[in-house]
Amino acid sequence: MQDIESIKKKTAQFLRDTASQVLEVAPTAAKSFVFNTSELTLDPIPTSFLSRVSRWANNNGQRYIYYFKIIDQSDIEQAYRQYEKAKKDRKAGRAYARLNRQFRQSQYLYVGSSQNVVLRAKVHLGYGGRTTYAMQLAYWAHDLAMDVEFRCMSFHGDVNPKALQALEDGVWEELKPMLGRQGAK
Repeated sequence: MQDIESIKKKTAQFLRDTASQVLEVAPTAAKSFVFNTSELTLDPIPTSFLSRVSRWANNNGQRYIYYFKIIDQSDIEQAYRQYEKAKKDRKAGRAYARLNRQFRQSQYLYVGSSQNVVLRAKVHLGYGGRTTYAMQLAYWAHDLAMDVEFRCMSFHGDVNPKALQALEDGVWEELKPMLGRQGAK
């Protein structure tokens, strides 16, 4: 194995380089979309929210960082309890994202990134594969009838992936979402 001091120096240089690249990352566009969880029915699948995101998103090579946010703070505790129960019970056999108990009072539900933001939003709503880890909102949040903001920023497809991941991690660290995990998947 290489000398640990040499590895530390290389790691520090990598972090300095990444930090410099993060400062150069700039979104090409940003947009917020609001929906109410009462719209999330299992049959038929609602299309209004996804259609609005699809009309905005330019999925030819763009990359995205996004978050879901509960608009009314009075809905946070109930959302936490409902999600906790759905995850514990593995409701409908779905794969539920990690529950961050230390952030149970966070307005922010989830922070993520994707190259296909419409598909990823669809999965978070609960309309994707059972084994894909996501929020699965249709399976636990429908009866809460809470307003949720979906905020999305697009970036050029040629953005440095390490810098974009570092930026996503920074957004996650700043917002401290109730669900999901920090870092590359």
